[in-house]
Amino acid sequence: GESGASWRSSSRPWGSCGCCSDPLWCHRSGAFFDLLYLRPGNIDYIYAVEQTGTLPTDSPTGPVGRVGFDSELGYRFGFNCALTDCSSIQASYTWFQDGTNNTIAATPGTVLIFQPGLPSIPNVGASSNQATARYDIRFQQIDTDYRGLLYGTCNSAVNYFAGLRYANLDQRFTAEENIGVPIGFSTVATEIDFDGFGIGFGLDGVRRSPYTGLL
Repeated sequence: GESGASWRSSSRPWGSCGCCSDPLWCHRSGAFFDLLYLRPGNIDYIYAVEQTGTLPTDSPTGPVGRVGFDSELGYRFGFNCALTDCSSIQASYTWFQDGTNNTIAATPGTVLIFQPGLPSIPNVGASSNQATARYDIRFQQIDTDYRGLLYGTCNSAVNYFAGLRYANLDQRFTAEENIGVPIGFSTVATEIDFDGFGIGFGLDGVRRSPYTGLL
């Protein structure tokens, strides 16, 4: 077993016992890279619904045109700059992008109700026979945090952090329906951009197996 940690007035508050040749709590300078596997949730969109006709009394037949995201890879990288053994500055950049598209065609005897369109616009009909949609999302994030040690042993550490965050979110959606002769195609496109700053704070912890080295 390891000996108990004790507070000292030096820059190593938890002591440096014999088993701590490489103490996990000690802040160090370095760089890191994380591979992310993410799936955007709760933003799927139904852009067309197959129906028996164009009247309000007609009913849906089942098939829908929907654009929904699958999981995709992203990444995060950054660096740590140790101020003391018990504190450091951390900066990181996060990037993620995903896109999806879909096409639906009406079966004979049915029509497609185009959801993004406004019925009051004459060339947005409810009798389209084919519709397509494309949906893209991208976000970027920059974090800068001060990190300080709350508790540490040879193989564990708990730190608090507080800092600033900048986030950029870009969403683009395009849908098109084929109404047929003589109107042709009707297209709806929208783009949402968001830029924001904020503050963040919290705790992070890590535990290392003394036998395998796994964190």
